[in-house]
Amino acid sequence: MPKRKRRTAAPLRLPPDGSEAVSQLATGTGWSTNEALAFIVRAGWNALNSGADKIPAFRSVMTAAVAHHETEVAMRKRLATTAEKLRSARRALDTQKGDPDANRRDKQSHHGSPA
Repeated sequence: MPKRKRRTAAPLRLPPDGSEAVSQLATGTGWSTNEALAFIVRAGWNALNSGADKIPAFRSVMTAAVAHHETEVAMRKRLATTAEKLRSARRALDTQKGDPDANRRDKQSHHGSPA
């Protein structure tokens, strides 16, 4: 008996407003689109299937995830700025001292190695 090919499920196609909602949630939280879609599906299912008491908890998770992502992005930017200031200060100090290892240490500081 020959093997039958397994049919794969057709990919889901969301209406434009559904795709926009998933994209907005993924962008705002830093989640993947699959994570955002799964979250929206769970929240919607609970809203429709007598789980309406869970909606405030879903809203709380979403709000906290957005706040966390915004803080994470802001801290990365701030860390990049302070890292550049630190590298510049080390270069200035090494130039004043005439340190021959200044260039090597500067390259190591890009990778988080101690100077």
